[in-house]
Amino acid sequence: MVKLSREMPLIGKAIEHTGLHIKPIHQGVVVVQQSDCVVGLPLKLPKFGTVLNLDSEVILSAIPNHCMLFSDLEIVKKIMDDYSNQIGEVNITVMDMSDQYITLDISKKYARALLAKGCELDLSTDIFKVNQCARTLLALVNVVIWREADDNFKLIVDVSLAPHLWLWLQGAASEYSE
Repeated sequence: MVKLSREMPLIGKAIEHTGLHIKPIHQGVVVVQQSDCVVGLPLKLPKFGTVLNLDSEVILSAIPNHCMLFSDLEIVKKIMDDYSNQIGEVNITVMDMSDQYITLDISKKYARALLAKGCELDLSTDIFKVNQCARTLLALVNVVIWREADDNFKLIVDVSLAPHLWLWLQGAASEYSE
């Protein structure tokens, strides 16, 4: 079987300003999706809206019955095999979506202010806490947003929409250049 892969846009680019850093990252992404008829998962997955940090992977649950596992690209097959073995005959799908998504790492003191320009979520630290995630719109683009630390966010975006979002981020970040 031939493995098809997509060229990742934006890799090697960055937006750097005093107090703001944006960098695209290509990671392994495994999606675990269960049917509504599955009563309980035989897997250790985070509750809806939260993030679980494990040794070799990070698991986000921003959509009900749907988790996204992020890891190094080299271990995606092992993760898929491990999860497939754990679920057995249960009606759960495990898919490699590494070429479907790109992660944008947005950090430093102006990260929250930048995201607030195009996102309706309240990203204040007392509402959207560290290791919370949500699916939302940013500049009219569907994204999953995860607060990794007080001044560090990750955006997970479809690869086909990433160049559009990147242009918006460049323009919105320009006020932070000094």
